[in-house]
Amino acid sequence: MANLFERLSGIGLTDEGTGKIGIHAFCGALNEFRRGKMTGAQVVAMFSLDATQTTQATALKDLLVAAPQRTEFMRVLKDCLYMAESETDSPYLTQGDLVARLQEEVTDQGGTLH
Repeated sequence: MANLFERLSGIGLTDEGTGKIGIHAFCGALNEFRRGKMTGAQVVAMFSLDATQTTQATALKDLLVAAPQRTEFMRVLKDCLYMAESETDSPYLTQGDLVARLQEEVTDQGGTLH
């Protein structure tokens, strides 16, 4: 089963029933979840996330909440996903790369990782 990063970037997806998730739609839902306007269950249902993908989405939401400058954090998240989606010479071609970059963004902004 594909992880959340693979579903967002499209990297490595096969015809196993998990489709690509639109970056704009996911980021919008993540923001609404953070704002309390959507529940985690709604996000899970909207994108048909499995248990592992749900855990990964929650980790992204937690990083977003930890970021003092949330709008800038979302820009970085989208930029990294856009670069990954192109599958060109991006430094963010794995879930680990993406998470490390987002953790760095939180701490660069003066936030604390939990």
